[in-house]
Amino acid sequence: MTGIAEFKRALKEEFSKKSAALRGESESFISDRIFVARRETERKVHDIRAGHKKRFDLLLEREKRRTLLKVREEALGKISSILEKTTERVGLQIEAIRGDREAYSGILSRLVLEALEALEAEAVILVLPGEGGLVPEDERIRAVEESESVTSWGGCLATDAPTRTLYIDNTIKTRWDLYQKELLRGLSERYRHVLEEFERFSREFRLS
Repeated sequence: MTGIAEFKRALKEEFSKKSAALRGESESFISDRIFVARRETERKVHDIRAGHKKRFDLLLEREKRRTLLKVREEALGKISSILEKTTERVGLQIEAIRGDREAYSGILSRLVLEALEALEAEAVILVLPGEGGLVPEDERIRAVEESESVTSWGGCLATDAPTRTLYIDNTIKTRWDLYQKELLRGLSERYRHVLEEFERFSREFRLS
């Protein structure tokens, strides 16, 4: 082999080695840069998603509270409306019953006897003006007084005769108010499932 041929062969081998090394370094550099760029891109995407999720969760929580408050207000408003209308109807019925002296006399008698049993003492019975004559005779009653302090729905108040410090309120309005509390509990239970269903929905509705 001539000197020129040997020189060309040596150059070719050296070029091949350098090319291979350069190619390896280039591939390694590109691979590293791609990896870094991918990590950076993934981090930015994650930050964007996290930021969006945080903003979404804040908006969702705010909307949940607003909607839940609205649902509760509507439910309470509905309950209040039902009770108001019911009380109005009951008031009209009581007024009609009190207009029937015979029917009302029986009701008032039972209310007076209940009050006497609860008081367990000689009593003064207070009723609305014009209703004193409807109070039944009973040895525990020392006096009957007609008073405007009794609510307009009728019924009676019983107080102990010696000191007039103990009072039993057995007016029809007070009895209705007690019953109304039971009615309110029933209506609240009826609407409770609406609030529970919304709470369940709001817990499940989250970004995955």
